[in-house]
Amino acid sequence: NVQGSVLIFPNNFFLWKPKKFEEITIDSLRLVPLVWPKIDLLLIGSGEHFNERLDPLIFDFLLKKGVKAEQMNSRNAATTFNILNSEERLVAAALLPLSSKKPPPDYYFSTDDEEN
Repeated sequence: NVQGSVLIFPNNFFLWKPKKFEEITIDSLRLVPLVWPKIDLLLIGSGEHFNERLDPLIFDFLLKKGVKAEQMNSRNAATTFNILNSEERLVAAALLPLSSKKPPPDYYFSTDDEEN
């Protein structure tokens, strides 16, 4: 169970910095075209609702790098990712969380040595 935003690829995933829709930028997606094997389709999950369109420059950037992109709510993006990934398609998903609730303080790994 992962809480927060994630960037998912066929064989791995990463916690993703954007926490809200306005934070999805070209910079936040620069990793996608660099992954090998090359991703054909990026599903962008905009959280619980799909009320706003992303900046068209984001889609242009990805398309110029050979990656098609589709935007939808995060629930549908995750479902679509799972279906396409099970068909061994080269797909990725960038998903904002469904709610704005913050994970508990002890959720993230800490490098602090708490015993000393």
